[in-house]
Amino acid sequence: MKPVQRKPHCSGLGAGIRLASGNFTWPGNRIEVSSTLKPALYLALLLIPGFLLITNIAASQPLTGNKTVGTGGSYTTITMAVAALNANGVGEGGVTFLLTDASYTETHPLTITAQGNAASVVIFKPAAGVSPQITLSATATAQWGIKLDGADYIVFDGSNNGTATRDMTYKLGNTHGSVFFLTNSADNNTIRNCIVRSFANDSTADIGILVKGAGCDSTLIMNNHIFNAYEGIDIFAPGSSGFSTGTRILNNLVGDSLEHISTFGIYCANSQILEITGNEIFFIIRDKKSNTPEGIFVPAMLNQVLRIEKNKVHDLYSTCVDGMGGKGIYLMLTDNNPDISVINNMIWHLGTGTSHTLFSTIDTYAPVGIYIYRSSTNITTGTISIRHNSIWLTPDNVHGLNPNMAFAMGMYVGVGIGGTTAGSGVIDFRNNIIRINIGETGSGFNGSEAYGIYSASTTRDPFAPGSLDHNIYDDTGQDYNYAGRFKPLTTGLTFAEWQTATGQDGNSLNQDPGFISVADLHIQDGYYVNGAGLGVLDDIDGNPRSNPPDIGADEYDLTSATGGLNREQPGIGIFPNPSAGCFTITGIPENTTEIKLSDISGNIVLRRILEGHAPVELRCDAISKGLYLLFIVTDTGTTARKVILN
Repeated sequence: MKPVQRKPHCSGLGAGIRLASGNFTWPGNRIEVSSTLKPALYLALLLIPGFLLITNIAASQPLTGNKTVGTGGSYTTITMAVAALNANGVGEGGVTFLLTDASYTETHPLTITAQGNAASVVIFKPAAGVSPQITLSATATAQWGIKLDGADYIVFDGSNNGTATRDMTYKLGNTHGSVFFLTNSADNNTIRNCIVRSFANDSTADIGILVKGAGCDSTLIMNNHIFNAYEGIDIFAPGSSGFSTGTRILNNLVGDSLEHISTFGIYCANSQILEITGNEIFFIIRDKKSNTPEGIFVPAMLNQVLRIEKNKVHDLYSTCVDGMGGKGIYLMLTDNNPDISVINNMIWHLGTGTSHTLFSTIDTYAPVGIYIYRSSTNITTGTISIRHNSIWLTPDNVHGLNPNMAFAMGMYVGVGIGGTTAGSGVIDFRNNIIRINIGETGSGFNGSEAYGIYSASTTRDPFAPGSLDHNIYDDTGQDYNYAGRFKPLTTGLTFAEWQTATGQDGNSLNQDPGFISVADLHIQDGYYVNGAGLGVLDDIDGNPRSNPPDIGADEYDLTSATGGLNREQPGIGIFPNPSAGCFTITGIPENTTEIKLSDISGNIVLRRILEGHAPVELRCDAISKGLYLLFIVTDTGTTARKVILN
């Protein structure tokens, strides 16, 4: 550090100067006197006529570059690093704190107030090859491990190699609280690639990541594993005095089979322009009767743009007597003009209490895949697009799904949603699969029933015209299993009765959708059904949609549990492959009806209608070189194979 030279603020050569330990302001500079020099300050004072030279007192500078945190590093503890960051601020180009130790124990709650910007970001991350375990501390009055108090552009990145590995663990070790707490308009902050473990799951204070207050905008929560908490992620703005905007919750694991979440996987209130995509939310388990286990809960939606896409929600249930039923995705509408998309989600294993005697409020105590409710205002304008989702509620006593002990609903639509005339609603429900096998059998048990879609209103139509179609229901297998309930009727409807009552669903089917298993809602070979082209370009796995696309979250043509595109059926041969322009196909099944060739976008480029099963020569001379899909269609299913023209 260069000496700080200023004209003396004293008269006469050798005039006495007294400095107190700590920080003070010197004209034009901020001078820091290190506490390590107390009780005697080491000062070398050299008075030169007209100037005062002070050495060993350094002006603090904003932090930049890389700083190591750990034994022998720039800072020994994270607490010291945070203190320096708050005191000095962020310099041009930002600062990266590299954690070099295998473990850290911070004995006090940490609060960051420093503000970076888009060009000067603060990053906390492991050093290369290090997997730090960070134990944080909270108090009864400071219930957080790390608090971003108005801090901007702070990044916690848990990967130690620059990829998406989760190599850094933050856990709350001593008492209830939030592991991360963002508040007071903390903007543009990121928590990614981290393992986040709260103190316990039995207190409302136990939250993995809490973002609370108006103006906490552009928060990114991505690729974390969050568990052992009352709530996994909680985004809460007051609404009346402000909202949070631009929150993105992507590709996280929320839950754990051993250290579960006990109420909400993801909770977002008064958050506008919100994206919840690619997350797996699982083992949300309630052991108390007072709350509903919910995967994704979005209440207080006022003029909200919401995208819930490509999530897997499963194993939500109560373990107590008369516990409330699990809700996969729960939307609570506050006002008109919602802009909501719920697309490409899979929902399964939703349960209720261990026994059931309470049926007066069936929507509360029933397991429900997608639950749509309005808090006060009737919702008559806006759009709620529910497309390409797959839901399966199965009897499973381990998860509280005894078929004789519960109501169950694939989708529940509350009163006050839609208009009072036919086709005047706001819900677009197309290309979805709902399979429920919970409805009671025999003489009945307290009136338990199961519905594909339960519309609670006896006067309103929740569906927009032409927007209830190309779905697969399965109301077979149980005596009290219905396709739905619809105004003005108050009883369950068979599939045919449902079509008549709604005046829609003309292209929908009532059949087994062919899920691979109760825990895998991809489609088996031979079961895929084409739906309507709705502009959804890929499926839950990111595989391109065909044209027309398949119904449900899985695009059968392009993905399966057995290895993606290359679906094998014994005996079928295609050669040569690759080919310069002609394929010979042998071993064709006797019930084959046609052979189709499509590009990877799903466009059919060649079709051959077949009679018989003799070998076929498929000439492709006029087709461009590239990768194609060859479909062998029988009256019981379809086999897809990759072929290459070169």
